[in-house]
Amino acid sequence: MRLPVCYGLAGGCLCGNRPVILHILRESAKCNLDARDAWREWVRPLEAVPQEIGTRLLRSTAPTLSRGRERHVVTTSVIIPAHNEERYLPHLLRSLARYGPQNAEIIVVDNGSTDRTAQIAATFNARVVACERVYPGIARNVGARAVGGDILVFLDADVELTEEWQKTWVECERALTVDPWQLFGSICDISRDPSRIERIWFAPMRKRKRSHVDGANIIMSRQLFEHIGGFDESLETGEDVELCQRVRASASHVTLCDGLKVYHNGYPRTVIAFIKRERWHGRGDLGSLRCVVKSKVVIATVLFAVFNLGALVALCIRDWVGQGLCDAGIFCLCVLGAKRATGSGRLQAIALAYCYYIGRLLSIISVFQSFVTSPRRRDATPGHCSHRQHWRVK
Repeated sequence: MRLPVCYGLAGGCLCGNRPVILHILRESAKCNLDARDAWREWVRPLEAVPQEIGTRLLRSTAPTLSRGRERHVVTTSVIIPAHNEERYLPHLLRSLARYGPQNAEIIVVDNGSTDRTAQIAATFNARVVACERVYPGIARNVGARAVGGDILVFLDADVELTEEWQKTWVECERALTVDPWQLFGSICDISRDPSRIERIWFAPMRKRKRSHVDGANIIMSRQLFEHIGGFDESLETGEDVELCQRVRASASHVTLCDGLKVYHNGYPRTVIAFIKRERWHGRGDLGSLRCVVKSKVVIATVLFAVFNLGALVALCIRDWVGQGLCDAGIFCLCVLGAKRATGSGRLQAIALAYCYYIGRLLSIISVFQSFVTSPRRRDATPGHCSHRQHWRVK
């Protein structure tokens, strides 16, 4: 074993499968003087280095090593999954032409649309890739496979870029050119002409402290995206949260940038649309028993259902004390839900919290019905390994 090879394995022991690499070095040290000296002077002290620190040290040279040449023109690809977005897609594509990355490759993944989404994308000279109706994470992976950019920008079709986004994008591009092991994004802002529901429920979300970015607005390098295996294709919702968790687990950075401001035109504007949205989003907490147990929202929703059922039974048997206690429990849950989501205990926020729990309860019912009518056993835990297998399929 040559000495540089030994040094390479020594660096590899700081990340990846450290026990296996160390075993190789130990065996090589028995029959090679250079390797033995390297083991004694370099490798053995590295066993005490924390894995996360070692990963970052090893990756510090990755941009130079991965290209193999001194100069490389960094390219950008914009990936837009879209399902029946003929209403909002033109606003995004116009804002991309005005504020988006220059000379960027734009691809619209037509996710089983039945309207004019594909035709509208073509009129803006965007490349269209069609697929059958799939989860958003799968659609984003399909788009990432179809493009060749070094930097990937994931945007939802119902967002709209701003001048602030353009200014911050320049900084993000420069940062990713130097260090590709990081992810940038933000929390979507409400639309330019917001409804009352948007102002009461969704506007305060930007002020909450969060550990993840919205999937509607993500910027990352292809190098990091492929390293972590892309989006988890087993998740119907919540794939953006899970992606950020895996990015952090890989010793990379997730940065929330307020400057990456986008308007989200797809927020619900009516109570019925609000309930439908929460019914769909609630399925993300029901992917496995572990997710259900860890989710405070699921627990609160179950209590909400119990209190409502108890109030109905008490009303039927005219137990006014029991009904009062159940109503008090429902009111307390709605107040807590309103404060958690909006930071306010206003009556309008409490009323929306009641609708929020209704939507989440409907998601539990729908998942239970799906399980009863078409039970299936999963060989892989959602969000664990299956996403990497999906991503690498060509």
